[in-house]
Amino acid sequence: MSAPGTSRTSVEINSQPANWRRAAAEVSDHAAALPRRGERVAVVGCGTSWFVAQSYAALRESGGHGETDAFAASEFPTSRHYDRVLTITRSGTTTEVLD
Repeated sequence: MSAPGTSRTSVEINSQPANWRRAAAEVSDHAAALPRRGERVAVVGCGTSWFVAQSYAALRESGGHGETDAFAASEFPTSRHYDRVLTITRSGTTTEVLD
């Protein structure tokens, strides 16, 4: 049994403040890769990353930023055209997203 506060979930939760600070500090380095207003965007993820993709798609559309579709990586429609495709992977090793 893990010591209190050392489960994978606790570690993940406790890492969030530092991760969000790092993301905010790095956003300007990656701004060119982010969708522009009006672009048609697909967002792809697996598991919890897919749920984040769905939330992002709903927020982006409701904010008037452009058509945004979310897909589980295994369901991505290769015959559709998007201006930009974003992939989300929590671990950075999800093969369905990386391949």
